[in-house]
Amino acid sequence: MDYLNGMFSIALWDNNKKKFFLFRDRLGIKPLHYCILDGTLLFGSEIKSILKYPNFKKEINFEALSHYFSFGYIPAPHTIYKNIKKLLPGHYIAYNNNEYTIKKYWDIKFDYSNEKSEDYYCEKLD
Repeated sequence: MDYLNGMFSIALWDNNKKKFFLFRDRLGIKPLHYCILDGTLLFGSEIKSILKYPNFKKEINFEALSHYFSFGYIPAPHTIYKNIKKLLPGHYIAYNNNEYTIKKYWDIKFDYSNEKSEDYYCEKLD
């Protein structure tokens, strides 16, 4: 999936496979929150869009609250709400028949060889 590049959160429906997909950009610049409630996949770039769902109960995620007090932020995939999660950067959700899987489609690749000069790496960085 090298062709997915840039800053985005995308929702796609594959009519042939009858599957729904949610993708988050490689570095997580665009947020993507999701929740599965009553067999329904709810999602949005902001949590408040999920909170509008009539059957959503606002329950505090105490593990996330602990992270907030310890680190000053809540790391993904947690959010302040128990049933809402953040999709990690470079990941996607495939949803079909009330079941979902989360998979990583991209990761940073490091070349650990010492054969290249410092100038080479400076040029690549530029």
